[in-house]
Amino acid sequence: MSTETLSAAQITGRATELINTLRSAYQESQQLKRENASKITELGRLLKNKLTELATIYLPNIAPATTEAILPLTGFRAFSLKSPNEELHARRDTLSRRIAEIEKDPLYVNRQQLIDPIVGEHTLAKEKVGSQKELIDQSVSRFESLEGFLDLLERNYDTPDYNVSKLSLQYYRDWKRGDEIEDSFISHGKEGEKIRPSFSDLAYQYRQVKQAADNYQSDIDRLDREIGKINGLVAEREEALRSLTTLADDVLAEARARLLDHVQHADRADLAERAKDRPEILATLKHIEGLEKKTEYLEALTRQYVDSDAEALLDRIASLEKKAIKYSRPKNRSARVPASDAERWLKDPTPKLRQRWGRYHTSHTTIYSFNRYDNYDFFSNYLWWDVMTDGRLDGNFIPEVSDYRATNPEATSHYQFSEATQGGGVAPALSEMDFS
Repeated sequence: MSTETLSAAQITGRATELINTLRSAYQESQQLKRENASKITELGRLLKNKLTELATIYLPNIAPATTEAILPLTGFRAFSLKSPNEELHARRDTLSRRIAEIEKDPLYVNRQQLIDPIVGEHTLAKEKVGSQKELIDQSVSRFESLEGFLDLLERNYDTPDYNVSKLSLQYYRDWKRGDEIEDSFISHGKEGEKIRPSFSDLAYQYRQVKQAADNYQSDIDRLDREIGKINGLVAEREEALRSLTTLADDVLAEARARLLDHVQHADRADLAERAKDRPEILATLKHIEGLEKKTEYLEALTRQYVDSDAEALLDRIASLEKKAIKYSRPKNRSARVPASDAERWLKDPTPKLRQRWGRYHTSHTTIYSFNRYDNYDFFSNYLWWDVMTDGRLDGNFIPEVSDYRATNPEATSHYQFSEATQGGGVAPALSEMDFS
């Protein structure tokens, strides 16, 4: 009995076709990831808003009665050590004292006389020194722009300290360059005679003008420091005055931020117990935790269904590319492969992929669109996953869910499951439970 086979050309043709199909599927997986990332970003924005809302409910102001209630409401003790109201008064006193100190400082008092942009003493002095320095800098530049001048100066050329050997080429190079520099400074006397300065004379002149330039720069730096001090005092006073106008709001915002840092790390059930007589706090706590759980679950869903499939797609594409290359080689072009073997690795997995992504879409949409946060009960033995999915979706790939169901079989024994969302196991449901 003959065995059906596929030719090398058939294999490479079908492999290429399947590679293109899998690449399209991979691009689709990346689009799913981008869509999920966008939703995660939106949930983050909503969570930030809800946390701000909670802080405002807890701390609408910094009145003593308000801050004294924070400890029993949240367990946050910092306000008992130093209340925001005390902080406000302390900072206000500090700012007011500093403003008074600045306003008495002679530099601030005489600021107009010193740094007026037109007639200020420091302003005029800096302009004068700057003009003088510009002139002297021209002389400095004339020396320093001469090729080799600074090198000769560094080697003490034309002085008793010049120690370059006469037997070296450097000595003659220095001699030649020194003569050229001296020639560039030749002048003429009253009778027309040439006056040629020595290099040592030029070095002396350079040091004189360089020292003058440095002195002028020191004067400019000193004036800049004085002007900077005055401008600094003016800016500091303006900032202190601005801070005084916003101080109450700033202290309140800082107090809320400190409180939120505690609340975000505190046990939610404990916070709920403390706020059992404050329904607006309870509702906001549920909304916050619900948004956090949504984010956690959507990320887990994407890892389970999209990330793992995307990685498998890349592996499959790489494997098929190797097969296509192998059977495209001249030595294998006449090869034939049993159809049963070829069909095994030429089988299109995308129908199964579509089925898995259908489960993903169902679960993802259910979790993201959930908005009945009040259905959750901090004091019940149920998971957010089950509240959000009504027990119809498989979440056993999430450790929190699988651990809960393993340790609480009595709470999940009567759940109903949607076949469209099962991954081969049983997913708990809450269709008969009342959270209202």
